[in-house]
Amino acid sequence: MDPITHALSGALVALALDPAGASRSPVSRRLRVTTGALAGVFPDAVLWWRWTDPLAVLSTLPNWTHAPLLAPLWALLLAVLLASGRRCLRDWPALAVIAGAAIGAHLVLDLLTANGLSVGWPFTAARHALPLLHPLDPWLLLVAVVAAGVAVLRPSWARRAAVGCFAACACYLLALGHWREQALAIGERQASTRGVSGGAVHAFPQPLSPLHWQVLVAHEDAFEIAWVRLPLRPGGPAPTAQAAPSATTAPRHALAAVLGAYRPPAAVRWEFRSRFGEDSGRAELVRSAWNQPEFEPFRRFSVHTVFSHAEYSSETRQVCAWFYDARFALPELPPALRFGACQHMDERTWSIRRAPGPLPFL
Repeated sequence: MDPITHALSGALVALALDPAGASRSPVSRRLRVTTGALAGVFPDAVLWWRWTDPLAVLSTLPNWTHAPLLAPLWALLLAVLLASGRRCLRDWPALAVIAGAAIGAHLVLDLLTANGLSVGWPFTAARHALPLLHPLDPWLLLVAVVAAGVAVLRPSWARRAAVGCFAACACYLLALGHWREQALAIGERQASTRGVSGGAVHAFPQPLSPLHWQVLVAHEDAFEIAWVRLPLRPGGPAPTAQAAPSATTAPRHALAAVLGAYRPPAAVRWEFRSRFGEDSGRAELVRSAWNQPEFEPFRRFSVHTVFSHAEYSSETRQVCAWFYDARFALPELPPALRFGACQHMDERTWSIRRAPGPLPFL
């Protein structure tokens, strides 16, 4: 999730865990909220250098701060540091509870995204995910902002606002789970038509609407992808499909193009994507690039890999094969996480590069 959502969730956790009220709590409300907000963003601290290092997202270092088994240790360290800094070391147990709960909220939110968590780290690197939330979910952020605003404007309502926020988020997640089942059912019908075995259907949330889903049917080295716009109510009338723009139509605004790509279930369109592309003339280059040792970080990170394109740069004398993870793709936009395995023609060495994407914090 984005750092603003994580910080607000941590601050609201601190307010929700203040049953006695700020006037009777041994720890000031400001310190409690500060602890919650800092702990809420702490697991992503090792990713803050991604602004200068575009490959940071592929590092295994975030697994250490996102490990549930290590969360108590991080909570204890944060609590002691904050208590020492405010010269109230005797209050570290209360701060440790807040920090632990805020880190826990961070981990739960990340578990509910497509990237998921390495739950058993450091004993296993296997990742688990229940993809209900897009990493940039404006509706979840809106609920958190409203609750935080109420807490600021009416301090006496702060705890009730925080508890209400989490209740609203729980209802939102239940609705997302229902819509995800509908999206999976669309994929299962397509898989049945294609004769694909079970377990090959996936549904990933999209950022602009909770009714927008990416449905992916995985084959051996290929995927069928559909961008679906679900009806608000089961059996309700589906929105009318928008006609695809013709070659003579003026280019649409990027946002309108993205929104228009999501189609109702009755008019869904399936797009074919391949892990190594369909051009047999480039197959050797693409597979060689994919198997290079320098590209191992992306192979470890990516789950549903799609070959994007190959290109040659005369300025740098490099030939690059570009891949992306379909989990983070959006219609009508360049992929958010696109990486290239590049061979330097002079030295005959390989390196990994990242292309800029359309979304922040990814």
